[in-house]
Amino acid sequence: RARSANANASANTTTTTTAAVTMAATSVDDVYIAFREITSALCAEARDGRTGLVSRDDALAARSVAFHALCRDYVQDSALANWAARSALSAAELFVMRRNFAASLGVSALVGYMLAIGARRPQNVLLSRATGRVAQLQLRPSISARGLLESDEAVPFRLTRNIRRFLGDAGVDGELFASMVVAIDAFALHATALKHVLSLVLNDELLAAPAPRVGSPTRTAAASANASANASANASAN
Repeated sequence: RARSANANASANTTTTTTAAVTMAATSVDDVYIAFREITSALCAEARDGRTGLVSRDDALAARSVAFHALCRDYVQDSALANWAARSALSAAELFVMRRNFAASLGVSALVGYMLAIGARRPQNVLLSRATGRVAQLQLRPSISARGLLESDEAVPFRLTRNIRRFLGDAGVDGELFASMVVAIDAFALHATALKHVLSLVLNDELLAAPAPRVGSPTRTAAASANASANASANASAN
């Protein structure tokens, strides 16, 4: 009886969840708003009646359901590939566009990971219709209160379903990976010059960053910049 009751409760929850997803997904046009609406609806269902809190597992499950719902109803994995096919005038131009996209994305993704640059949302990534090259906006390193390069991003760089579909296995394992390897070799070859450049850049970022919280470890801006530059240069050299 207990198992039957649990199964019925699970089925009812799934039905309610599906209804909430459908209602939220069809009431808005913007994907980001839809994601928040769906997640909020699911978290409201999973909220503990006694404490009013949502567990981490329930929150992650809600985000996962919202993600898959939007992938199914809003953003198809062929959107980027279809856009590129319509933009290119010939198969040769499409090939060059795909190759340039993979090479520039690989270098920018590596630099973004080294400098802990987050917030790589679609609106912060520009794609040239003429060449296929990627340009990144708002390249601000993520500097913690300790004066270190630290990021809380879930992934090191963007490699979404649309990107994988557009590049294909050959593009991801070939041009994208090769561009990262070439960039790492260049960083290692010019590690000294890279260290000086990073010291200047990170020193300015640290000076512009908010002051550390009271009670947190403090370091001078120059020392933090040098430490972060050394870590980035050593990482690229290794």
